[in-house]
This record gives sequence, structure tokens and C-alpha cells, in this order.
Amino acid sequence: MLSPLAPFTKYWTNPGTAARMITRILTDESDTTGVYYDEKGRPMRGSTQVHDPVFNARVVAETRALLGTADV
Repeated sequence: MLSPLAPFTKYWTNPGTAARMITRILTDESDTTGVYYDEKGRPMRGSTQVHDPVFNARVVAETRALLGTADV
């Protein structure tokens, strides 16, 4: 039922398109790190929170605390 709407839907994709985009990103030989990509595989800027050092420190601290509770 949704297939006829696919060309008109901004975020619609298929496995082949997704695979090509992921492969292109993963095989990129540049030394760029921390890049986010939009639904078309174009580089984009992350959210304001991503660039906030205080927020980043909190995420790291909370992640470490959570991992410290895991039974290995």
C-alpha cells in the first residue's frame, strides 16, 4: 500500500540504496571522524548537544556507570 507513495516520501529508501550508502561511508579513505550523515548519505552537522563538552562528559560518565553495573 505504501509503495506508490515512496517517490514522494522524503525518508523512504530500500535495502539496496541503504547498502550502497553505508558501503560508501565505510570505505571512505579520508581521515575524517565524528561525521554524521543525513538520509541521502551527505555529511551533516550534529546537534548542539553533540558539540557541548559538558553534555559529552555527562554521557561518558553515565555510560561508564551503567557499564560498571553489568555482570561480565
